[in-house]
Amino acid sequence: MFRRFSTFSFKLFSPLQLAFAMTLTAVTAFGQAGPSKPAQTKAQARPGVKRSNITRPSVILITIDTLRADHVGCYGAQTVKTPTLDALAHQGVVFERAISQVPLTWPSHAVILTGTYPFQNGVQDFTGQPLAQQFRSVAQAFRQAGYATGAVVSAFVLDRSWGLARGFDFYDDAFSAETFAKKDIGLVDRRAGESVAHAIAWLKKTPRRPFFFWLHLYDPHSPYDPPEPYRTEYHSHLYDGEIAYADHELGNLMSWLKQNHLYDSSLIVALSDHGESLGEHGEDEHGFFLYNATVHVPLIVKPPAGSGIDAGRRREPVETTAVAPTLLQLAGVKDSSDSIHSISAQFQSRSLLGTSQETSQTAKDPAYSETFYPFSSFGWSPLHALESERLNPEHCRRATSHRCRASGKDAGTPGPQSLHPSKFSCWEPESRRAGEITHSRLLWLSCRSLS
Repeated sequence: MFRRFSTFSFKLFSPLQLAFAMTLTAVTAFGQAGPSKPAQTKAQARPGVKRSNITRPSVILITIDTLRADHVGCYGAQTVKTPTLDALAHQGVVFERAISQVPLTWPSHAVILTGTYPFQNGVQDFTGQPLAQQFRSVAQAFRQAGYATGAVVSAFVLDRSWGLARGFDFYDDAFSAETFAKKDIGLVDRRAGESVAHAIAWLKKTPRRPFFFWLHLYDPHSPYDPPEPYRTEYHSHLYDGEIAYADHELGNLMSWLKQNHLYDSSLIVALSDHGESLGEHGEDEHGFFLYNATVHVPLIVKPPAGSGIDAGRRREPVETTAVAPTLLQLAGVKDSSDSIHSISAQFQSRSLLGTSQETSQTAKDPAYSETFYPFSSFGWSPLHALESERLNPEHCRRATSHRCRASGKDAGTPGPQSLHPSKFSCWEPESRRAGEITHSRLLWLSCRSLS
């Protein structure tokens, strides 16, 4: 079984980088002494900030780390309770085949917040450089439009030093020194209950509306250690216990929004950055492969009241690159005409709920995924995958109904002991004539032996 090494390790940092990150975290923690003191936001308009008389909805982005789609109730899960996400699904639009562009926490969040592919923004693994300055975050667009912007992240792997804090008035990435002393730096995190409390504290102290708020919960990520009563209830599958716990704490945030009359009028988008293999295909966690276990994620959009968008379900494959343009489009935020402050120019996907023509085109576009973790950490080949309405990576192991070839020979399930340094091409013909494929959709995976 392949167990992914800790997302970060001290050896990945130079002494100077590590000292800087630790010092920055300590300073941030000192400056936030107390439950969760938000950065003070002045009421007057900042230079260049657009003001409008049009009432815009507040926007809440929720990312639950390492959450498989098939372990959420509204996606068919039977062994785990997720009433909060299920309630959002009941009132919103559920995208049944949302695909993560990369099964790693930091690179995937770079995709979500910038609307760009990993190979475009340069964040393809956790061993590279921070997000380059030329890539704008959706938070910058909201702040430019006059929104208050805040974020609470639950793991050090999303520390501000990687570039995701740009555009946020408040970015809570402070963790106690005790946590750093007890855990590997890649495992420094906090439970959902603490993060939700910090989120509510910021919302209470934020004088301006509307707001854009990003909440990141890390609980389903390994190691699986849910608190009671979830540890007892899910003792045989602790991963689900972490999911149930995170969903319960998220419910506290939803309750606060309802009590303060902010729930109905807000745009709420909930999704995951990637899934978890849980032993499938010889992988314990995530990062190595691009099967549905790690790239098929939940994606739920609850539109603001009065949007005219009906609740329902969409079956076409969609990418998480589409989240950023969707947030701006549904919030009615127009991009800056100044190319220096424009974010739409970097977007690689259309809004998930755009015009009928845009939606139709999106349904035809394949969803892309990649992972460079095998390459950068082990010297193996990187993997790439495309998923369309007719084909997904799981088809690569269904040799009885699909033709899979490797080096000119038929190949069976590409498990860890059967992969070779070659390109696998798997396709499902849409039509045949005289024994020839006249039209097909292509999925390709380049891989190297893991033995």
